[in-house]
Order: sequence, then structure tokens, then C-alpha cells
Amino acid sequence: MRVGVALAQYDVDFAHGHVDATAAIDYALAAEEAGLDSVWLSDHAFAVATGACAAGAVDAAPLAAAVAARTTRIEVGTLVLSCAIRSPEETAAIAAAIRSVAGPRATCGIGAGWNPVTHAALGIHLGDYTDRAGRLGTTAALVRGLEPRTRLLVGGWGEPVLAVAARLADTWNLAWDVPPEAFRAVSARLDAVCEASGRDPRDVRRSTGVTVLVGETRAACEASVAAVAGRASFLSGLRLADVESRIVTGTPERCAEAIAAFGADEVVVTPFVRDDADLLAAISSDLAPLLR
Repeated sequence: MRVGVALAQYDVDFAHGHVDATAAIDYALAAEEAGLDSVWLSDHAFAVATGACAAGAVDAAPLAAAVAARTTRIEVGTLVLSCAIRSPEETAAIAAAIRSVAGPRATCGIGAGWNPVTHAALGIHLGDYTDRAGRLGTTAALVRGLEPRTRLLVGGWGEPVLAVAARLADTWNLAWDVPPEAFRAVSARLDAVCEASGRDPRDVRRSTGVTVLVGETRAACEASVAAVAGRASFLSGLRLADVESRIVTGTPERCAEAIAAFGADEVVVTPFVRDDADLLAAISSDLAPLLR
């Protein structure tokens, strides 16, 4: 299984409390040095939490290009650009721009879009799912037609999205933190859609995204949760018991067992403490070797 990592992009991702593109790039360099396979950027204008609190973000497109310019080996991708926010032409242009910097290391990940709060804040009509899936298909065709060729990832679980993935994607992704059995069930649906369309299901790589908190002891995991809880008022009540049923936690061996249950070709790990160099080291040196 390939192992990638999601980069920090939001205010609450950094101990000093504000977005830091330089720190995100340094984290990508550390991931490359540690031997991980890929780094990924999400596409939200801001992170939204309970109570309508928002945390600012570094935009995925320029940060992906900057990461690609500073790294040499690791793959760089978007997980995922929203086709409900960006036009098909804009998304294809972003894909081409990242590809021009990263070369064959680039992956353009796209999705249909879903977050009503983000769209309302940006003054963009979200539209119904059928319209968004159609826009996703148009975007996927444009990206797939780029020269030079750019790897295409399609994220999502609905039937129209799976149809786009079966027709055009190099990789399909389902994130974040879905149960392994749900991932496997949707992956099997994708198999059926591929077969119905005449494509070998093995041609579409399977990817999932999980939040991971590696700790040799429960006390170590609790300390990491406490560190995140201190970063914003809307996180102040966070406890390990609140999250451990929804994310992957525990020793490297326990985490590896939980991730292997997905049966994916690649896992994109979101470190629970997203700017923690020690957690990145634990993921790369202790967890990743157990998955490969």
C-alpha cells in the first residue's frame, strides 16, 4: 500500500495559530525525506466547525505548485478540487499549471463539491447533485485530455461520480474517515460500473483518506488531543474519547491493522496534529513500513 500525507493548510493546523505556507512546504520536504509516496492539498476556502467558527486556509492551487517546485521525488496532488466552485476550464488550467511544475509527479484530484456553508460564503450556488456530477464529468474530460497527460483522481461515492471515475479516472478516492466496510462496498460498486462500461476495474487505483493518531500509549494519544484542543475555542472540549471511534488511533501496529482493512492501493493520512514533526516521523518510520 502506498502512503501519502495531507498537508496542513488551516489556521488550526499550526501551533502558532495562523496559516503558514512555508511551514506546509517544509512539512512536504520532511515527508519526501522520510520516504512517503505523496502529499495532498484540500480545496476549502476555510475550515468550518460547529457554531459557524471558521479557520482561514492557504489555497490548494498555488500551494500545490509551490510544494512541487521545492520537492523532487514525492508525488503532489489535490484531494480534491471542487468542481462546484471552479469552472471546468479553471480546474483544467490549474491541473496544467501544477503538471508544468511537478511533471509526472502531479495528480489532479477533483470532486463534485458538497459544502453548502462554503458555497454560501463565496456567493456560489451549490446546485443539485445531478448538475454537479455533470460538471464533474466535463471537468474530468478536460483534465484527461491535457497534453502532456496528467494523472486524474476522482473522489466521491454517488453513482454518477462512480460513472465518471470508471470512465476517466486513474484513481478513485473515498475520504475522510469512512468505515472500512463502507469503503469496500463502494469500491465493489465501482468494479461493477467499470465492468459495465467495458473497463478493467484493475485500471482504477483505489485510495482512501484517514485521520491517524499514532501513540505507543493512551496517555501519549491524550496529550496529542490536548495539544489540538488548545488551538481554538471551538476545539476546547475535545477529548480522545470523542474521536477515537471515528479515526485511526493507537500503536503503529494497531493503526496499520485498521488501515489495511480498507484494502486500498493507497492511503492518504491526515496526522491528527498536522504540524507535528514527531507524528510525521512515526507515520513514516513506524506505520508506513507495516503497510507496504
